Amino acid sequence: MDMRISASNLKVFLKLSTDDNYESVIDFLSKKGIDLDLVNHEAIYKGLETGEEVCVVEGIAPKDGTDGRLNFLVDVEKKPVPNLDVNEGKIDYRELGIYEFVDVGQKLVEIIPSTKGVNGRDVYGNVIKASDGRPVILKLGNNVERDGNYIVSSVAGVVKFENDILWVDEILEINRDINFAVGNIKFEGNVVIHGDVYPGFKVVSGSDILIDGIVDSAYLEAKGDIIITGGIVGHGDAIIKSENSIKVKYVNDAKLYAKNLIEVTSESIHSYLESRDKIKVGALIGGKAVAKNEVFCSVAGAVSSPKTEIIVGKDNALEREFEENENKENDYLKNKKKIVSLVTDLKIKKVRGLLTADLGKKLVKLVEMLHKIEGALSAISTEKEKIKSELEKLGSGIIYVDDVLYSNVVITIGNAEYKNSMLIKHVKFIKIGRVVKMYDMDEEIADESKTVALLYKDGHEYNIDLNSINFKNDEVSLKKSAKLALRTNEKVKIVFRHPDLGDNYEFWATVAAIMGEKIILSDIKNLKRRVDPE
Repeated sequence: MDMRISASNLKVFLKLSTDDNYESVIDFLSKKGIDLDLVNHEAIYKGLETGEEVCVVEGIAPKDGTDGRLNFLVDVEKKPVPNLDVNEGKIDYRELGIYEFVDVGQKLVEIIPSTKGVNGRDVYGNVIKASDGRPVILKLGNNVERDGNYIVSSVAGVVKFENDILWVDEILEINRDINFAVGNIKFEGNVVIHGDVYPGFKVVSGSDILIDGIVDSAYLEAKGDIIITGGIVGHGDAIIKSENSIKVKYVNDAKLYAKNLIEVTSESIHSYLESRDKIKVGALIGGKAVAKNEVFCSVAGAVSSPKTEIIVGKDNALEREFEENENKENDYLKNKKKIVSLVTDLKIKKVRGLLTADLGKKLVKLVEMLHKIEGALSAISTEKEKIKSELEKLGSGIIYVDDVLYSNVVITIGNAEYKNSMLIKHVKFIKIGRVVKMYDMDEEIADESKTVALLYKDGHEYNIDLNSINFKNDEVSLKKSAKLALRTNEKVKIVFRHPDLGDNYEFWATVAAIMGEKIILSDIKNLKRRVDPE
């Protein structure tokens, strides 16, 4: 018999003749030092039968372990790709999605561990050593952590992977202009842009936005502050919205909306500024500034007399909210009317015995819809009353012009208006009664919220402070005094000096409520002028 062993010592081949038999083959292999545990007995019988060369012994090849690897569950090599709007059939080259944004707890990477090698055995029974797989290399940076075989983000941010280091930035810092190479930005964290924002692009942040450059006809929106170290060139198209404050160097032909302070350190030209608190501007030239509480500017208007409007005591955002609720209410009422008509028709059919099973199901669904609509209408009504109450409290505020007030500047406080037709310096405006009054900036004004008055009860005279006078709503609030004991529904007489007209007045009123340190009077009667207080 002829024997051949493979180069790897993993196989033994025999060519047998008719003179050979099974026992002689086994004896032969044993003498050659072959591991008999690896013998393929069926192959021996086949070789004896055919006389062909057969593999009678086969070792066990070693199995090397596999290297560990990373299965990225987010795109860390994102390339700018324009967004295709399938419905519109248009490509938006401003929506490139160049950054990979992740949420708290989001899985970023799956770690596939390396495996151990499995040793083999050659035909002589010798061990063939296998290699273990190499572990994967991944260094964890900021805001990521390992959870089993996964790497997860511990914050909301933008994921980064460089030099085998994975991390998540809470701040999206962009060292270039926002243009067609970058696209629109929408990020939950802080956004810092070292460059300009080009026309038509959007930057939206769930926190703050800082732009070290110029905003040109773009849209900015932030839940936090918006700070622009350069300025805004709006061309009538720039819109800047902040749920906190806005600070910018200059504004030209743009719209700014903020919940708190709007500060324009240089000038605002032909722009619309709206704050639910205060506005501070270097020079307000043309356009409109609307604030709930206060507007301060060094200069208002210009030599060329562009129409410039300054308004306080208004909350346009709250008014829009009221209007939105009214629109919703009208929509619900229209739907309710349709559903009530359908329900009525179906109920008539039910009485007449004409209501099928399908129509019965429809009736049940319509009644459910009606209940939901009525619930929504009730919630809207409550919200409207709440907003209405807040709007009724408005109407006051103060406007400062520290340096020059030019002509054609319209000052409005609540529903009172003052049209300036001359050049005036260093003034402030306050609403007294129903009139806007102008004072020198440094002039002290008495606190009209504590108008000193006299109250008469049972023939006794008491000094009191009127907290507020609102004859429009037939209501007066006065400060409670330990010496003054009043009861609800009790009638009292008050004499006071009118803060606007300067004359003494008297009226009778009824104690409507006693709330903590305040007493509310209503049902005001016989308001009349007195020559002298009693």
